[in-house]
Amino acid sequence: MPASDDHPDSVIDGLKGELASLIEEGYALFEAPRPPAHGCCENCCMYAQVEARLLDWPVRAIPEDDLRDWYFAASDNPFPRAVMKWFLPRVLHLVAEGRELASVGHEVVLRRLHDSGFPQEWPEAVVDFMTRYATVLMLITVHCPKTFDDSPADRPADHPADRPVMDEMLCMLGQGGVDLVPVLAQLDALPIETLAAAFSRDWSLNRREIVVNAFWESGPAKDLVYGWYSSESLLTRMLEYGCGDTGDYRGAALDFADAILHWREWTETST
Repeated sequence: MPASDDHPDSVIDGLKGELASLIEEGYALFEAPRPPAHGCCENCCMYAQVEARLLDWPVRAIPEDDLRDWYFAASDNPFPRAVMKWFLPRVLHLVAEGRELASVGHEVVLRRLHDSGFPQEWPEAVVDFMTRYATVLMLITVHCPKTFDDSPADRPADHPADRPVMDEMLCMLGQGGVDLVPVLAQLDALPIETLAAAFSRDWSLNRREIVVNAFWESGPAKDLVYGWYSSESLLTRMLEYGCGDTGDYRGAALDFADAILHWREWTETST
């Protein structure tokens, strides 16, 4: 992932180094026997050749395309924890590399983790690891808007090359059961100019609205994230920065402050 022009290379390189170390830690933490089945419907949704070879790969070598086919297949809830443990380190590795594993949206990539009983039925060491992984991943996402690469052939002519993904990533993590409280605390501690730049990429702020991602399911994770988006502290910081004399994203900060106010008005009238 290239470093943004708005942030020193050293910040991005440091975060990428942390994430690379976490990936290696994950492979060791999730080391497990190869499961007898892949946990999805059989002889149905997956290409026959992919299904036949899926569990033959060493976990580090599972191809991106094979995992994408696995995600396309229907699965039950609860999802087998042993199967999720086998695939998870490779999933996290490819997500960290900016790969799109689910054709319907990045937001569903960790849904099977949640369906396997995470976090309640997973060891505390795994819960802690996922929080640390999520935090570094989100810091990289905010600093580098181009976390995921769309296929140029599929991208509309007016589609921005650096597609915003901050809310998509938070949704993916939240829907997976990851604790977002420490993650949001780290994001909230970033310089307001960094956040203004990130929010300006995440939404079309000329429409003065916070867009509700359709993949978010009602629950504590969604409430927490949208509570942060519309918080009084974030509004105050955006206004103070936007009304200041210096900063490249002052206009974006004021636009986002306006979006917060519109969001509050909409939520008050719709409840």
